[in-house]
Amino acid sequence: MPKFGSHIIFAELARRKRPDLFVDHHENAYRFGAIGPDTTLFMFDPATNKPELRKGMTAALEVLDAVNRIKEELQRIADELTKPVDDIADWLSGGITKDLKYTVNTALEAVFLAAKLGIAWSANSININNPVFSNLGGLPADFIKNPDHAAQRWVITSTDNFGFPFRMFGHPYTDDGAWKSPLPTGNYDEWWWMDLLHYRKTGAFAADLLSNARGPVQTSYARGYMTHVGGDVSGHPFINSLVEGPFRNHAYRHLVLETLSDTWLWENQGHGDILDARLDRMIHLNVSDSEQVAALVVQSMRRVYQPPMVPRLLGSGYPDEGEFLFAYRFMQNYLRMSTNGSVPRPVPPPDNPNEVIKEIMDLLRKNLPGPIPGWNGNIIDFLKALFSWFGKGLTLLLMIATLPWAVLMRFVALAPRWIIYIINLALFYIVSAIRTMLCLTGWGYCSSEDFKNFGFLRDMIVSRDYEGNQYPQSNTSIPKPPFYWLVSPRKVGSRHEPAATIPLNPNSRGKRPDWMVDPANVMDKQAVFAFGQAATPDETRRLEMRYGGQSVFGNAVDLSIALLDGTVPPFDFDLDGDRGSGYKGWETLPNDYYV
Repeated sequence: MPKFGSHIIFAELARRKRPDLFVDHHENAYRFGAIGPDTTLFMFDPATNKPELRKGMTAALEVLDAVNRIKEELQRIADELTKPVDDIADWLSGGITKDLKYTVNTALEAVFLAAKLGIAWSANSININNPVFSNLGGLPADFIKNPDHAAQRWVITSTDNFGFPFRMFGHPYTDDGAWKSPLPTGNYDEWWWMDLLHYRKTGAFAADLLSNARGPVQTSYARGYMTHVGGDVSGHPFINSLVEGPFRNHAYRHLVLETLSDTWLWENQGHGDILDARLDRMIHLNVSDSEQVAALVVQSMRRVYQPPMVPRLLGSGYPDEGEFLFAYRFMQNYLRMSTNGSVPRPVPPPDNPNEVIKEIMDLLRKNLPGPIPGWNGNIIDFLKALFSWFGKGLTLLLMIATLPWAVLMRFVALAPRWIIYIINLALFYIVSAIRTMLCLTGWGYCSSEDFKNFGFLRDMIVSRDYEGNQYPQSNTSIPKPPFYWLVSPRKVGSRHEPAATIPLNPNSRGKRPDWMVDPANVMDKQAVFAFGQAATPDETRRLEMRYGGQSVFGNAVDLSIALLDGTVPPFDFDLDGDRGSGYKGWETLPNDYYV
């Protein structure tokens, strides 16, 4: 899947291009809909075999939500009250206190990220007892050449133990040794609902949401969901071309590269650093609105999916509204923790008198109190504004009174500030490196700054010219070498028959993720209809041969608009672009057929 940020971008660009399609619009519900079936990943379907576990997790999430809201509000109040104090300290110290504050905060972030990396790496190792430890005392002192071998416990890094817990997820037909075995063909008992929504009756479900939505919240959600379908159909083949294979066989590599693409595209489209995006706020709904969405989704599931095409991991097969809302809240918390702020690159101190004077003037302007705040009907907001106004006024008076000292200190502090800056820059690069390693192991987003620091990240999100979409392309050999997911599958895997000759996404080689929204990536509606009406995988393969080299589905924005305005019907395409651009939900054994 293109990831959360990319789908929000697709939806926002579609609305901007065709605002007439979005009357009675609810922005957050629309963006929530754009995340679409990916929300259901967070239902963690197998966990519902134990209802008490789900109830406990739900209660914990509610407490966590309440604590976070209180914490954020208190932090906002504290920031307003302490800003004048921080500015005074900065003013009187010549800027040293501000630079040292960055040093402390960045060092703490580095420690936190290093601990997180340790957790990620510890999952890739195993502990075993040293079988000869009890006998070491009877051996000569120099008998053990490697002191690690004399430890009571050995930590062994396994060549096929990378990827926890991400290799536990994947396509229902993923074959990854002990991590994940393919499910029986045509048996949906152990499918997750996220799988069903991506691979079966995908267009029918999106159309049912839209036709049964009532009111601005449900309608906006359903429109957003339709953009997710458009984004997956046009965008997933591009992500697969980065991966050089389908999600089914390269889920871990897919996860890492789509995350990198998300960071790059978010900044490319003018949204800044995705680590500062607070995506959780962009999809926040109040209790009543979220319940409306849950009711719509669950009812559509029951209408569209009928036995035997109903998973059995949930207690009643279908999720209830509470289970969907649990997934929504869990996803919100994940997004809050993932996009709740980054460590900015340190700003170098002034290096000439003009820059020193400018820094002084900027601090003075920052503390101009402005007009007296007026009553807005909220006593807390009014008091906060009033205290802030008084604080800025007092700070400005103190700054004016101590201006000669402040000017002197700005020049005196230049040398130590440059030393602190060099230390801060080193800490920043340490944080950036650890954050990049975490991203490359699937444990979070990287920053747009990381792309500037490590050029190889940009190379990883360029679509390659390779031989095509051989189906089924085998999973990487088992056991897997360390960091196998960062290497092209061509170098560490093999392919099965039959082979196809058409690339996963025609004309995408050499392109970056903005190709998914590029107007030059033009849709061929006649070809889309032909692919949508194909009755068999063989017919789709013949169409690929016919349209090979053309960008049939175009960009995610135009395809989403076409789905919403009805010029293209929502066909039941495989949303993973699993076997190439334009395949529908398929089965095999003994022969290929569409479901």
